[in-house]
Amino acid sequence: GQIGDIMISVRSDALRGANGGLSDADRETIAVTVDQKLRDVINLLNQKHVRYYLFSGGNANTAPFRIIENEDGMVVRVQEQVEEDIQPIVQIVDENHRMEFTIAGDDFLDLGEGDTLADIMIDLRETLMDGTEEEVGNLLERLDVAIDQLSGWRGILGARVATANSFKEKLITSETHYTNRVSDLRDVDVVTAISEFQLEQNALEVALRASASVVQPSLVNFIKF
Repeated sequence: GQIGDIMISVRSDALRGANGGLSDADRETIAVTVDQKLRDVINLLNQKHVRYYLFSGGNANTAPFRIIENEDGMVVRVQEQVEEDIQPIVQIVDENHRMEFTIAGDDFLDLGEGDTLADIMIDLRETLMDGTEEEVGNLLERLDVAIDQLSGWRGILGARVATANSFKEKLITSETHYTNRVSDLRDVDVVTAISEFQLEQNALEVALRASASVVQPSLVNFIKF
């Protein structure tokens, strides 16, 4: 997904910064780029779908993250804005299945042992501006951990999307089936009504012919008298 692609590009930025031959201005340019990519990640995590924030867990009416800047306009911290341990929003997809509709953003960013994806990017930016090439290179391992975790999340989300699409296809099939059944039932009712009408019409015509065959001679006999 987009966040995974951003992190792969950030790793490329780190590799560039770890190589010698860059001027201070070049390293600062890369650092500013990393800061912008961190903002891009947070903006993606703060996205809404219809009216819900997708990464706010059950507190889906609140943006999950807020960016805290320093006086230079650089990101110094990403603040979580949702309560912990909130149950996710669950969507009922049929009588036997439910699907989680939202994900807790802190789970998405948390890399374990107190490290987060945001912390890595901030550390990389600062090291590019003030550290050595070796110190920048030392951050590659943390970046690899972040990218691996994002790949895991991609698999989880991909499975959910596949499940949702499967239920969607089932619902479409069911809708088509029941629409056809209703149409068939209506058609059957019309055919039955026409058939019954024709039977009654034929019976009426037979009755009229029979009546006529009785009435007409009687009328002649009446006139004779």
